[in-house]
Amino acid sequence: MSECRAEMMPPQRYEAAIEAMPVAIVPWGAFEWHGPHLPLGIDALKAHALSLRLAEALGGGLVFPPIYVGHRTLKNAHGFPHCIECHPATVMNLMHDTLRALDEDGFRVIVIVPGHYGQTHRAVLTNAIETWRKARGEGAPKIWQASDYELGSAEPEFSHWDSGDHAGMWETSLHMALMPETVHLDALEERPEGAKREDQGILGTDPRRHASRELGDRLVEVIVNSAVSKIRELLG
Repeated sequence: MSECRAEMMPPQRYEAAIEAMPVAIVPWGAFEWHGPHLPLGIDALKAHALSLRLAEALGGGLVFPPIYVGHRTLKNAHGFPHCIECHPATVMNLMHDTLRALDEDGFRVIVIVPGHYGQTHRAVLTNAIETWRKARGEGAPKIWQASDYELGSAEPEFSHWDSGDHAGMWETSLHMALMPETVHLDALEERPEGAKREDQGILGTDPRRHASRELGDRLVEVIVNSAVSKIRELLG
């Protein structure tokens, strides 16, 4: 998948890729505690892995390096350590700078892939996109947020996806499909059915009992197929 990674390209290949398909895919996550069984960088790691799958299925587009800039992490919300908590202005300024640069390079569709689910963080991303688009005016690129949670839960079979899931069954299953070598369920002790793990920074259904590679593979399939259809619509 290295042929779609923008940071790996010399300028002439970068320019040729934009000419062939002017789609930029930008993974946007946070550096944040996700229980003892998942990496601290999962939000951006999974967004980047999904972005690579999107470009591969799309047959073009450029995937940019993941951005670890998140607001309202578990440090802010629940006091957990090992989180990089960013001020909303930081998120907005970086989004504005990113969109401006991609616009200047000639991208006509910009896809932001948010790996950090928090509603407050997503609201900051949305506000940043809308304020930049308004200031840019006519001729601005089409900008869309390809949220794995929103794309997945739109499918009837996954309509019960818990929007409050954090390192729980859903997020863990998704990461098991994308980067299985980084998931360590054996770091979680057994707890009775229905027991909570909020003390471990895990919200939602117990991943030790219910997360699976099979669920994750199906989620990836649904998310990628839905996103590709939307991107092709935006290009059209």
